[in-house]
Amino acid sequence: SLFITILLLFYSISLIGYGMFLQKAQVSATLQQVIYDGMNERFRVFPNYIKGLFSSPDKFVIDLKFEDLQQLNFVRAKVLEKGYIEKAYKDLEVNAELTILGKKYKIKLSPTGQNLDMIGNPDKYALKVKVKDEKSIYGMREFKLLPPRSRHNLVEWIGHEIEKRENLIALKYDFIELSINGDSKGVYAIEEHFNKELLEYNHQKEGIMFALDYDNNIKIFNKNKIMSTAFGENQFYLLNSKWQSFCNDDIHIGKVLDLDKFATFFAIVDLMDGHHAAIQQNLKMYFN
Repeated sequence: SLFITILLLFYSISLIGYGMFLQKAQVSATLQQVIYDGMNERFRVFPNYIKGLFSSPDKFVIDLKFEDLQQLNFVRAKVLEKGYIEKAYKDLEVNAELTILGKKYKIKLSPTGQNLDMIGNPDKYALKVKVKDEKSIYGMREFKLLPPRSRHNLVEWIGHEIEKRENLIALKYDFIELSINGDSKGVYAIEEHFNKELLEYNHQKEGIMFALDYDNNIKIFNKNKIMSTAFGENQFYLLNSKWQSFCNDDIHIGKVLDLDKFATFFAIVDLMDGHHAAIQQNLKMYFN
């Protein structure tokens, strides 16, 4: 019928117009590059998989008293009931011993995390480690042991590597094999905590690291230590004054934040689809 003929003609003209648009926008060339890159990477999957089978990450062996392990398991069960991890539960600390390559360290273990993906698996939940006796492991006195899935497996590691290349402050982040009281827990991610060792490793002066709470108030890391010195106390009041001035629209944001570095950071976050890192309480900053 005439209606079908007109419809087919309109459809054909639309396809021609769309093809002209794709050619002008070089979309075809982009798709060819995507296919080429995909095929190129595909051939690397098998040898990389074989390399992974023969990889040998450092083995962390944790030993602690049965009662202390039960305390950690009890807290995990209570957190699952509530649906979130309260600060009171994170304050629980138990003594333990960590052995790496035959060397023993005295440590404290505590539950950690904000979301239930950190503790959902009964055999693989997140722990915070504090190394005692002024010692450090991999240059860290505090770090987290995390189920890799809670950090999107390799994605988090790639993000930190990009941050290093862009001269941003990047956490030490790697993978280890963990066993607790002889029970193998498989591969864990090890993530550095926010303290002065992080700044030293990134060639920064010692200063305040902080985040914002839901009311836009400043929450600083290691507050007791920072506020114990006149310099640290003065830095905190200066930081708080600048932040309040910004919140009151008295000064431009560029007077408070390094916008170039923020732009780079958010570009990496977007690239990694890691938008949880940009959520208010997850966004960690350094007062230079």
